Amino acid sequence: MNDNKLMNRAADNIRILAASMVEKANSGHPGGAMGGADFVNVLFSEFLVYDPENPRWEGRDRFFLDPGHMSPMLYSTLALTGKFTLDELKEFRQWGSPTPGHPEVDIMRGIENTSGPLGQGHTFAVGAAIAAKFLKARFDEENNMSTAERMEQAGIRIIYSIPGLKVHAKVAVILRKDTSEGLKRRDFAYLSTGNFNEKTAKIYSDMALLTSNTEIITDINKVFAVLEGRMKEPTFRHLLVARFNMVSELTGRIRREIEHVREGRKGRIILKMNGLHDQHMIEELYHASEAGVEIDLIVRGICCLVPNQPYSANIRVTRIVDMFLEHSRVWYFLNDGQEDLFLTSADWMRRNLNRRIETAFPILDPDLKREIIDILNIQLSDNVKACYLDGELRNNFKCDDNPVKVRSQLAIYDYLRNKSIR
Repeated sequence: MNDNKLMNRAADNIRILAASMVEKANSGHPGGAMGGADFVNVLFSEFLVYDPENPRWEGRDRFFLDPGHMSPMLYSTLALTGKFTLDELKEFRQWGSPTPGHPEVDIMRGIENTSGPLGQGHTFAVGAAIAAKFLKARFDEENNMSTAERMEQAGIRIIYSIPGLKVHAKVAVILRKDTSEGLKRRDFAYLSTGNFNEKTAKIYSDMALLTSNTEIITDINKVFAVLEGRMKEPTFRHLLVARFNMVSELTGRIRREIEHVREGRKGRIILKMNGLHDQHMIEELYHASEAGVEIDLIVRGICCLVPNQPYSANIRVTRIVDMFLEHSRVWYFLNDGQEDLFLTSADWMRRNLNRRIETAFPILDPDLKREIIDILNIQLSDNVKACYLDGELRNNFKCDDNPVKVRSQLAIYDYLRNKSIR
């Protein structure tokens, strides 16, 4: 018998068994189980990775059943692998049966989740996928150690994790000896709003800075000294570092915008981030709004600040959902025309501002600063993919009378492309 005939015969057996189970029990719906027979047969035969001798193998693929009424399909498939007997299939939907019809989880028999009449299997699958991803990231030590060893052999110094402290900053210092100048050392620093990640590089939008500014590099080296336990209370000239000066510096900059307004000047803040949760910082923004500071927030994820209230009348919250995930964090303060601009790894969440090592770094070069401010303004002018958050924290697509349609991600691409051509 060739493979096609064998596969068809197996699928036919799944259909026959499923229909017979429902008919004998006089309960259930055979249509879904019979219709899915070919699919589940190919899935188990050719695609799922599992070890029949070790059903609890951590690396196995997991099949999660969503609608419980398709359980005859799963029971029949597992019967073909020897996990259930024909007598057990005959007990379908009987009291105390090993085949109850909305299967209870039984890993040893190949049933990965408890299903129910309302089809909650997909939610179990999502939860299991999130848990598996977390566990891999947390405990994939063998791969991490192998990579670390190769990096150390290449001359890269590795600082391993500090128990109880999460480092979320994205910074690196590159030490270079210039052979053309008699081995004179010249250092470079790389600072970013996101990670180097081969999976997200094509779908995330981030910003980064490569610099040889010695003062910024000195600040970064202090961060590394903290991580190595060589420094307890560092002071920073340019960097804002969570757990040290970040919250106080941000608070001071917001209050400085308030002072500008009180003295008759303009106050302006633009903040772009993934999440805004921290109550202290939200209160500072409310105070600034009440004082007359104009504030624009571009928040991709959860935002706990409520706009369109008497205390937040000068705050607008924009969301942009398009082909690329908006991941960069940018903080802008007008500062009476001096325009302070920071890129950062930190969202305004309590854990990021108080319990992690995060960095915000200034953009000092006037041309780079202008470019990033232009990008922020393009995003604020988006009237295709942008939403406003209203006073009920609902998303409302922008509806304006501007005949020119601005889709910011495409507009930013054109802006950068035209700059490169010039």
